Amino acid sequence: MHLFCSHRTSVRRGARAAAAFQVVERYPVPLTLERVLVVALIIGLLGLGGMVWCVVQWADVGFGHLQYGVIIKILTVSIASIALALQLAFMDSAEFPSPSFVKF
Repeated sequence: MHLFCSHRTSVRRGARAAAAFQVVERYPVPLTLERVLVVALIIGLLGLGGMVWCVVQWADVGFGHLQYGVIIKILTVSIASIALALQLAFMDSAEFPSPSFVKF
């Protein structure tokens, strides 16, 4: 019974992977690993810039008390941006079709 369930799950996963290739091919500009890495770099740099801004603001008050509401919002978005950039950068490249699959 376990082997049957395992086989059904792997078949479903294969169907999902095939569907993912179809979705990627439908975009007007084909998604490639290089394009995703460029987007990840931009998002990561924006997040890093936000974190640097927060540290500069903290340094301006002598590393003392901060305007908590403003700083925490920017810091939260910055950390989330860096996490998103890392997820995009280390995404499995098998999710992107090779150039032979891409239809222009």
